Amino acid sequence: MKTVISQRLWNKLKKYEASNFTKDKPAFFQNIEKISKATQYTDSVSSFFTKFQDDLSSTNYFSEPFDPVADLNDLQTDNSLPEYMTVILNDAGEFVSNVLIAYSDKAGNTIVSQQFNSFLLDKIEQAGSVDYLYESGTHKLIYFTYDLNVYKAKNEYPKTMQAAIRSAVTIGFDIIEMFPSKFKFLPFVSAESAYQFYYEVAFAKGTPADTRIEQDDQGIVLIKKGNNATPIGSSLFFPLLLILAYYKLSHPTLRFDKISFEIYDGGKLLGTSENTISAFLDNLFNGKFREGISLRKFDFMRSSIKTGKNLLIYGAPGTGKSYYVNSELAPKFDGTKERITFFNDFDYTDFVGGLKPQRDSEGRVKYVYVPGAFTRVLVEAFNNPEKDHLLVIEELNRANAASVFGEVFQMLDRDPNGLSEYEVFNGELAGYLDEQVLGFTNFKATGIRIPGNMSIIATMNPADQGVQQIDTAFKRRWVSEYRPINFDAVSYGNEPTADPNYTWKQVGEAINDYLLNEVKIEEDALVGQYFLKENEITDAQVFMDKLLGYLWTDAARYSDGLFVQRKFADVQATFIKTHRLSDVLNLDAFKSNATQGSSPVGNQDDED
Repeated sequence: MKTVISQRLWNKLKKYEASNFTKDKPAFFQNIEKISKATQYTDSVSSFFTKFQDDLSSTNYFSEPFDPVADLNDLQTDNSLPEYMTVILNDAGEFVSNVLIAYSDKAGNTIVSQQFNSFLLDKIEQAGSVDYLYESGTHKLIYFTYDLNVYKAKNEYPKTMQAAIRSAVTIGFDIIEMFPSKFKFLPFVSAESAYQFYYEVAFAKGTPADTRIEQDDQGIVLIKKGNNATPIGSSLFFPLLLILAYYKLSHPTLRFDKISFEIYDGGKLLGTSENTISAFLDNLFNGKFREGISLRKFDFMRSSIKTGKNLLIYGAPGTGKSYYVNSELAPKFDGTKERITFFNDFDYTDFVGGLKPQRDSEGRVKYVYVPGAFTRVLVEAFNNPEKDHLLVIEELNRANAASVFGEVFQMLDRDPNGLSEYEVFNGELAGYLDEQVLGFTNFKATGIRIPGNMSIIATMNPADQGVQQIDTAFKRRWVSEYRPINFDAVSYGNEPTADPNYTWKQVGEAINDYLLNEVKIEEDALVGQYFLKENEITDAQVFMDKLLGYLWTDAARYSDGLFVQRKFADVQATFIKTHRLSDVLNLDAFKSNATQGSSPVGNQDDED
């Protein structure tokens, strides 16, 4: 095994070696002596790296022995490495591991700002993503040269160092100690605990004014002062830990699309004062930052809106159910509004969601969870608790509603706060919500409920032909509102129709009276006041096709004697010619206006 060090560190060690180890001692050697009083490892290059390689060999990470280091010439160099990052190669010259040489001169600031964070920033910058945070293995090792035994009386090492080490361990770094101690390098167990820990120590020694945190359409931007990779101070550990905590602990499979880093070359830098960083942390915690970065613990009851309901609008065709929802109900909702229409083949995956095949950028097929309309609105309701959100379902009974809703059916029972009384457990949906919802969520364990700031409004006409039945158990979970037939409520009720002798109100009420009293059909099958629009009541073709066609094929399909003709083609031809309802309908209300001196087109004796 061979050790490779950065060219910058090699140059410093070369100066120290050239002075016969009497001056130009590198800073990390000085800090080892200062903290650990261990001069035997800093009196030569070979002393340190022999100790370094022996400590690595004592772990189970390396199967081959290390080549001895007699002087600097036994160490290879790499110009691309950060100053205190080493690379371990096997005898074949293949990469085996990264090992960060971590030192500190005062309680962890150097480790935090100049080594651990700087290395992470460089790795993320090179990759253009934070994937590195999710990797593990021998390429994530820290050789810790700070002697924690000096703190054994307190049994606790400095807070700033704890923050650096615990965050490193949280994202998969393993610690190898130059001076073995009995301290436990515990990871943060939750994003919330990481946030609280950092917040306690964030401002202990002030904040540097040489970096700022911004956002763009790609992700977080950390703007660094200067035009090189010079360490800029411990303020950078704030966003790093927040990223680690949120994405590694709360959402293990979710990442930023990209994190970019810019070099700030001139002009005035926005300062990162304590208040600025504090506000940044608070915004992250409260979900006010881009891409849903929030460290707030998720709470179903955090919304102040408690009006969520399931409302079923029903009535005869043409009673203005959809218009009523659009004009009077939907405007009351200030959040997301989504409208869908059920149809015969509409299913659970369309409504709730499910795994569906998709091709990636390289053309490979993979299965991803694709949310349905219900889930899309649900996510918006969770993430925007101060807004009222609405899902509108048109034609609820044109699909098998019980099948489409699936286990969501159980969530339709609401308590007085509009919150589902019963939670459901769905692994795929829970996993998707855990990725998309702000805050620490664990829907797989806690279950899923509809929050009080999400309402579902559905419309249906129970008497439509060929629709699915809505059973009592399903229907009782809705507040039902009937839309009555009222021709006085429509502005054109007293306007003449295609038969100019009768108004729209006269035509509609006469037909409904016959259907209700003679045909004895359900009220839901009568003709509503909006069955024809204002521009349609005077159009003979539309009037005949929509109104008379509805009577012929649906409402009065099995009624003998309503139509004068026995073929609908004859009904059409007659009405288009005469524009007289009395020529096609045998209703007393229209008989006073029968055609005089001529016969309607067609013959009642014609065969069907």
